[in-house]
Amino acid sequence: MIKNENGIVLPVTLLLFFLFTTLTFHAAIKLETEKQYFKNIETTYTLETMLHSAYKDVKQLFNEGKDELEGKLFYHSGFVIYKVVQEEENGALVSFECRTDNGGKFYTELFIEADQEETK
Repeated sequence: MIKNENGIVLPVTLLLFFLFTTLTFHAAIKLETEKQYFKNIETTYTLETMLHSAYKDVKQLFNEGKDELEGKLFYHSGFVIYKVVQEEENGALVSFECRTDNGGKFYTELFIEADQEETK
């Protein structure tokens, strides 16, 4: 052994252990962040899909002549509460509140145009 090598094994071992532990924690944190991101994306997609379905269903209700000013629509992944805010002769302003089963929420107001029948 070289004379100056007596006390170097423990510090080098501790340094390598510290680097390995730091990289492991960094990877674990990055993985957890990605899992949360994809869960948020999935929830957003579910909310937008429910909003689209609710918009179509409420528009169909209005075109059938049903005068329900508010209601609750149930879907496989949650429910949507709709309420007519303002009615006009060419449509209605409707507020939608979407909620998923896993706690996602989305609120918006959309204008639903009434279908105009063609006259000949």
